[in-house]
Amino acid sequence: MTSLMPRRRGTSVRVSVVAWSVTLVLLSAWLAVGPPKGAASPLRSVRYNPAGYYVGPVQAHSNIDPPSIILGADGIPLVQYPGIGYRENPVTAEQYGLWAYGAFLQQHDRKARDIVLHVSDWLVGTQKRARWVYDFDFVLHNLRLAQPWSSAMAQGQAMSLLERAYRLTKKAKYRAAALKALAPLGRNVASGGLRRCFFANCAHPFFEEYPTNPPSYVLNGFMYTLIGLYDLASIAPRSKAKAMYEAGRKTLEAALPKYDIDGLASYDLTHLTTHSGRPAIASAMYQAIHVYLLRALDSLKPNRRFRYYASRWEANIPGAPQ
Repeated sequence: MTSLMPRRRGTSVRVSVVAWSVTLVLLSAWLAVGPPKGAASPLRSVRYNPAGYYVGPVQAHSNIDPPSIILGADGIPLVQYPGIGYRENPVTAEQYGLWAYGAFLQQHDRKARDIVLHVSDWLVGTQKRARWVYDFDFVLHNLRLAQPWSSAMAQGQAMSLLERAYRLTKKAKYRAAALKALAPLGRNVASGGLRRCFFANCAHPFFEEYPTNPPSYVLNGFMYTLIGLYDLASIAPRSKAKAMYEAGRKTLEAALPKYDIDGLASYDLTHLTTHSGRPAIASAMYQAIHVYLLRALDSLKPNRRFRYYASRWEANIPGAPQ
């Protein structure tokens, strides 16, 4: 397996929420299981299962979509970024593997299984100090992350893929890498980790997709991380994963009202942390992602607030069934 692409100093990627959401159509959104046949709404899902499909609707095709995303010579996706060319992105790779796992469940295709294990082997080989890193600078709104930086979402989705690879093979290396990935989620951002006290309330840990300063509190990345913790806990019940997941659920329950902007979800909370006063309303695609994730989390343990906001945001998605 190859390592991450060589670092380039002095370069950055500046992406608005709208532009990034277009990229994420290819990177992340539509990966796995959706509604049972005959369901009234495409955003309603069956009970989430760590041994089953990932969060979201079933997709016939992977996130490889040239020229935005291509498959590298080593079989790992490369994402095209303005000004710096193609780069490996841990989340993109993980979601390629999660798509393949869903394809394997549907079709029992050996090639799909091989992709799951190939990407999982890449994760094992590129994990450094318990994390996967991005080798380019990144700007969210006007908040800069300098390379090399890491993401709670990348940690969480790695856990989800590695857990499934472990179920397929029972190879200890996949479980071990997933367990190592817990460490950054247990350390504060100020100490080099990916956890924050939500608006200074340390009883409510928040796992940052983008560990910016001040905090960005990206909602979808946080929920994907919770799913990853739940997945890992299913194969490592004595680890810290379950307790971290439960603590994160409590944070989510307390946090959801802050994201609601007149019946739609904001992508993040930078309008509060930077005092800009301008919420970044999530795109229709991200509204749907929020709904899928809330319904998956509610299926694991019923929560009235999760259901309330899932229904409220779903009702206002352009084109969603009423």
